[in-house]
Amino acid sequence: MREALLQEPEIIELETLDNPPKHAFVPLLRRESAASTVSHTSSQHEKNYRRFIKRILGYISTLLGSLGSNIREKIRRSRFYGWRMGLLIGSCTTAFVLCCNITAVLVAGIRDDKTSDTIKVITVMTGSSTAISRWSTFFHFLINVLSTLLLGASNYTMQVLASPTRSDIDVAHAKGLWLDVGLLSVRNLRFLPRGRIALSLMLGLSSIPLHLFYNAALFQITVANQYDIHAISIGSEDWAKISSRDNVRNLTNDQWMEIYATPYLSGYDDLYLVIDRLAFEPFQNVTTGSNVDHLPLNIRNSSNEAIRNFTNGAMPWSNYTMFAGYALRDNKSSGAWPYNARVAYGLSNISNVESRIQISQDFMIIVICFNFAKLVIILWVLIADKSEYLVTLGDAAASFLERPDSSTVGKCMLGKEEHLFQLGYRIAKNLDSQNQGRFQQRLLGAWLPDRLRHSASLSEDRQLLLAIM
Repeated sequence: MREALLQEPEIIELETLDNPPKHAFVPLLRRESAASTVSHTSSQHEKNYRRFIKRILGYISTLLGSLGSNIREKIRRSRFYGWRMGLLIGSCTTAFVLCCNITAVLVAGIRDDKTSDTIKVITVMTGSSTAISRWSTFFHFLINVLSTLLLGASNYTMQVLASPTRSDIDVAHAKGLWLDVGLLSVRNLRFLPRGRIALSLMLGLSSIPLHLFYNAALFQITVANQYDIHAISIGSEDWAKISSRDNVRNLTNDQWMEIYATPYLSGYDDLYLVIDRLAFEPFQNVTTGSNVDHLPLNIRNSSNEAIRNFTNGAMPWSNYTMFAGYALRDNKSSGAWPYNARVAYGLSNISNVESRIQISQDFMIIVICFNFAKLVIILWVLIADKSEYLVTLGDAAASFLERPDSSTVGKCMLGKEEHLFQLGYRIAKNLDSQNQGRFQQRLLGAWLPDRLRHSASLSEDRQLLLAIM
C-alpha cells in the first residue's frame, strides 16, 4: 500500500491520445469562460455609464437652453428691454455713485469736523508725505472711475432723449428732412419737443460742475518741517534733559535714517544723535580737550543731503568730520578733532504737523446735488417716459420692416447721396464725368458695386471734427 502511494504519477501526453479525456480541458475552458464573462460585463457597464453621462449632459443642456430662452422671453416682454435696459443700468450706476459720495462726506465728517471761516474742510487722513501721496493718487483714481460711470450714464440718457421716435421720423420725411439714428446727435434737437430738449440740456450742463468740482473736492497738503540735527554725548546733562521730555521719541539708527532721509519731513522735528564713542586719527593730540567739547555740534536747517553725508560710513560709526563741517568754526574747541563717531541711537521731537488729505465739504455738496439731479432725470425717462425711441439702427430697421415708410417706397436701392439728391440737397462731393454716369444709373435704381471707406457714413464736417480731435 505504501509502495503504491510512493509511485510516481503517470504522465499522459494529450497529443498522442486519439480520444483525450474530457476532464483535461475542463479547467482551461472554465477559466476562459470566466474571463470572457468578466470582460463582457465590464464593457457593458462602461457603455451604460457613458449612456448615463450623455443623458445627464443632454438633460442639463436642455434645461439651461430652456431657462435661457425663458429669461430672454421674459426680458423681451418686460418694460426693461432694449434701450430701457441701458437706462436701468445707468440709473443703478448713478445711484451707486451718489451713495459713494454721500458716504464719503459722512465718514469724513465723523472723523474730523474742523471748519474754516469760508469753506468747510474735513481732514480725511494724516501721515507721512510718502503715504499721503500714495493715498491721494488712489483717491483721485477712484474719483475718476466714479465720474466716468456717472458721465457714461448721463451721455447714454442724452442719446436716448436725442433719438427720434417713429412719428418724429415720419414728420421729418414728410417735410423732406431726415434725422440721425444710432448716435448722440445735436442736429436732432431742432426737431424734437421742447421737454426732451430741456432734459438733454440739463444733463449736459450738469456735467460741467462735476468736472470742475469733483477732482478739486479732494486735495493733498504736504508738510515739510524744518529741523536741526544735534549731537549729544550719552550720559551728559543735555542727554538727560532731552530724554526726559514727553514729546521725544527714541529711534534706532535704521528708524531715524529712514524717517529723515526724505525731502518732505512730517510728524517729526529736531533730531538728536546720541554718541557714545569717538574715534580720532592716529598720532592726533587728544589731551587738549574732552569728548564732550566736541559734541555740542549742530546743523541748522538741515536736509536729507546732510543725513546722506553723515551716514556714508559703516553704521553705527558715522563720518563725524562731515557732520562737523557745517559748524566747524563755531564749535571746534581744540586742535584735536574726532574722525568718526559711534551713534548709539537717535532722539526726535514729535511734531503734530503732518501731511494730510482733506476734502471740501462745500464742493462735495455741489457734486452730490448735480449727481442727484442726474439720477432724477434718468429715472423719469426710465419710468415716466412711454415713448418708443429708435436708439439703434436695429430699432429703426425693425420699425420700418413692421410698418414701411410711404416716402421711401421703391427707393430701397438708393444710397444716402441719391436720397439727398432727390430731396433737393447738394451732394457731399463733386462728381467727374465717369462718376456722373454711375450716379445717374444709381438714381434709376441700378445696384452698382462701389468701394466705401469706414468713414463713409459720416458727413465731411464730422470727419473733419473727428480728425481734429
